[in-house]
Amino acid sequence: MSPRRNRTTLGLLDTVVILVLAFTADLFLLWVASTIGGRPLFEHLPGWITALSKSIWSYVTGAASSILLGFLRRRINTSTTTPNYLLWSGRTSIAILLALTLVMGWFKPPPPPDGAVQAREFILKFHARPSPNPDKVGQILDSDLGPLVAFQQRTPKTHLRENIALQPDGFYKARAELPSQCEQFMAKVYPVATKSEMLGDPTSQPIDISFYRSLKDPVGDRVEVQEECIEGKGCSISTVDLGWASDGKACNSSPITTLLDFVAVAYADEQTSGGVQRGWRVPSLETLDNQKNRDSVGYTKFVIKSDPLPRLGQADSFTYYIKVNGTPIYVDGSRPDDMIQPFNASDGLTFAFGLENLNFSGADQGCENISVLFEFRKQNQVIQRAGVTRRYAALRDAEREAVQSQEGISFTWSGNYVKPQKEDRFEAFIVSTPDVNEATRIKGRLDKAGLRFHEMQVVGVVRPPLDRNAYAVVVGLLQPTGQVRFTFDKKVGYELLSWVKEESQQPKLASIIHRTVFLYEMRPGESGVGAYKACGDDTLARLRR
Repeated sequence: MSPRRNRTTLGLLDTVVILVLAFTADLFLLWVASTIGGRPLFEHLPGWITALSKSIWSYVTGAASSILLGFLRRRINTSTTTPNYLLWSGRTSIAILLALTLVMGWFKPPPPPDGAVQAREFILKFHARPSPNPDKVGQILDSDLGPLVAFQQRTPKTHLRENIALQPDGFYKARAELPSQCEQFMAKVYPVATKSEMLGDPTSQPIDISFYRSLKDPVGDRVEVQEECIEGKGCSISTVDLGWASDGKACNSSPITTLLDFVAVAYADEQTSGGVQRGWRVPSLETLDNQKNRDSVGYTKFVIKSDPLPRLGQADSFTYYIKVNGTPIYVDGSRPDDMIQPFNASDGLTFAFGLENLNFSGADQGCENISVLFEFRKQNQVIQRAGVTRRYAALRDAEREAVQSQEGISFTWSGNYVKPQKEDRFEAFIVSTPDVNEATRIKGRLDKAGLRFHEMQVVGVVRPPLDRNAYAVVVGLLQPTGQVRFTFDKKVGYELLSWVKEESQQPKLASIIHRTVFLYEMRPGESGVGAYKACGDDTLARLRR
């Protein structure tokens, strides 16, 4: 006779074990999915469920209780075979999720009641106080902020930078994207640069704005957050804030969430762009475009574009690092990782920036060299770099050129010189020659002559041809900002010309300054490219011939 086999039956304890395991697994999966998605599901459930699902240790407790019940079951009844709890609980867990899906599909959520806030944007108001002086107790530093500041949202998504104005009530006000509940909002605020200047440390201290959207929205239809900030430091939620913002502590009660936030913060602090170098602090293109009463010298608006870039489909932003003649540019004094713009690969890249006349002196055969390095990013991770360069003639248009990075990404690059309302149009010519090498030699000798006009150092500036092959060397003056000015109004132009003629009598200058020095007036339209198209793609080819 064959031995008697124990029967496999599901008793009360078996059912309890299977249900506890199944519900624990489902709640754990839903909790993980909702936490990663930034929408916690277990904040307003009954207390016994919240206690079970709020912490990772609760899930461990649930599993431990199931093991204990299984052990008791085996001790109580040894005549039956123990069922496969993993198999039964797995099937039950799937059945519960399917039933939940059907219920959610059958019972649609009711429409929001009248007056409920369904906003995607909010108004951010912040007041900024100067920093206290670390060297003198009780004193504060001078404010770096003016009537305009450069504001840029960084999370939930990176937005374009914009200038926002100080309101009559003493607050700056910006419209920004409203994060989801328990999602973090971050923004950077920089002082607006209104002029270009060369500095040993061209960066400014930003104001960091950061908060979490509250778990529970306040009652009312005003979607507004109010912050109190200290220049060069951070901000705190105002005591009179409506309640949309929180410090996030209520959202981060889970150890897993806290750990993930710690990792995210450490990851966000990773720098990929290198340190700050001596360079130019320059106004943004928005600031230049809105300077309605510009006098003397204009600026050039550059635009770099590409076709759609599907190979960069993962990227959501890009940083840009501009150099002019090898010297870095810091827009509004922004730190390298804060010069960032949103990116959509399906639209391709469109990047515009403005440059005033810096220390442009035509050292490269009458041209300047501009380079831009793009770093395409997914969140804070660089996934692709692309660098492009071109030559440019100061105070002129830059003809549209096709440029390609070493990584094989193709762009087009153009520039349009924007004239001021009252343009300085006079240049003091000291030589005109078809030989670019002669012009370069004369420029170098004038730079080393040690001449000063009205306490400003005199330098030579090589101007490239317009419509015929003639290079000019004109007088430039080094400004306190580090810029080189070589166009003047009529009065200063003739004063400079008289001084140049007097200086040319010195024996050491006779071979530098020709006797035929004259004042040249630029004609309207000569800020264009010109028929010769100097500093373009084909200029070097002509020079080689």
